[in-house]
Amino acid sequence: ETGATWTTLNGYNKKLQLEVKGKAVVCALFFDVNNSDNNGEVNLLVSSKKPFFKPQTITVNSKKNCYVLDEQVISNLKQPSSNFVELEPGNYKIKIRESNATYWSSEQKFQLEPWALLWIKDGKFISNVTGLEVEETWC
Repeated sequence: ETGATWTTLNGYNKKLQLEVKGKAVVCALFFDVNNSDNNGEVNLLVSSKKPFFKPQTITVNSKKNCYVLDEQVISNLKQPSSNFVELEPGNYKIKIRESNATYWSSEQKFQLEPWALLWIKDGKFISNVTGLEVEETWC
């Protein structure tokens, strides 16, 4: 049981399953370093097998629902031999190996789910989730 968590859904086949035990909020948004050329939206379907729940759509506008991050500030967060790696052409797998991070509260009363926001840029790559060749993505 966690107090809060972050996740990404990349591609049409990715889904998140939740067992909600108390009232919960799902908020969808984009991160970008410049949203001036963003356009369009992503529609998320929220459904349940519960007979009382009517399927709902969450619409995430890539401009209005975009949290703009300062690219210079983010670039300055890179710490050699710590939080970034440069990858040569090849195939790679990235996963959470372990975590003891506390980022929610110093008096946490619940187990935190480990997560990391990845910004992949500079070069061309194909995510096996979407199969699309891109030069930048968040996951």
